[in-house]
Amino acid sequence: MSELSKIEAGKVPLSIAPVKLKDVVEEVAGLYKEKAEEKGLIIRIAVDESLPPVRADRLRLTQILSNLVDNACAYTPQGGRVTIRASTEDRFVKVEVEDTGIGIPPEEQPKIFRRFFRGSHPLVRERQGTGLGLHITKKLVEMQGGEIWFRSAPGEGTTFTFTLPIWEESGGKNGENPRG
Repeated sequence: MSELSKIEAGKVPLSIAPVKLKDVVEEVAGLYKEKAEEKGLIIRIAVDESLPPVRADRLRLTQILSNLVDNACAYTPQGGRVTIRASTEDRFVKVEVEDTGIGIPPEEQPKIFRRFFRGSHPLVRERQGTGLGLHITKKLVEMQGGEIWFRSAPGEGTTFTFTLPIWEESGGKNGENPRG
């Protein structure tokens, strides 16, 4: 069974543990620092040290953030900005990856998480890709008990937001969903 098939079927083994989000955000931002600087982009991090740990698979969380930051850098013109922020909301941590990029046209927005979907903008078309990144990202967020959504306006940028449950010692272990 391929990795994509396993992810789609929810059969990827997850190593759920308490994860300090700020560490993962800084690691991912570091991976894209050079790429951003070459393009004249600024990557800002607004993640408080006091955030509680999230209930997540660190490797998959890194994959989620890497895909969102990679897209933000790729689709933001020179001189733009990518901001990664996080805050708590109820029993979840809400993570936002905001860019000042090309945005997503309203007619393409309903398709953004579909398999093999690629936008029509020339910047999207000139970049190699399978159209699976956001599809996989959504599945990985959901497998860890979170949700993902976005808001976007052409020419103004896009903000992808996802949630992950806060680690709770009494629950959330062994793949349980603390939402109940």
